[in-house]
Amino acid sequence: MTRLRRGTSTFGFLLLAALVAVGLGLGIVRLVSGLGGTTNLSDAYPWGLWIIYDVFFVPFSAGAFMILAVTHIYNHHEYSGIARPVVLAGFLGEVM
Repeated sequence: MTRLRRGTSTFGFLLLAALVAVGLGLGIVRLVSGLGGTTNLSDAYPWGLWIIYDVFFVPFSAGAFMILAVTHIYNHHEYSGIARPVVLAGFLGEVM
């Protein structure tokens, strides 16, 4: 195994550092200029409509995957009849 000397940088490190710098720059620009360009929301369509989807779909998907875990990991096969539709519902909830 080769050891890097102190002060040397690898290509991967420099690439990740550049990616972090671009991300921080874009994040600052987005915070200064507002989120309207990203979310297409305005005073006519406020954040409440955006958050409603997050508040509904995330717990819905989490519940679906918990039923799947109970069925397959903990071997409660009495739930196997609903496991396949629940997986589909959880996947669709995560996609939303």
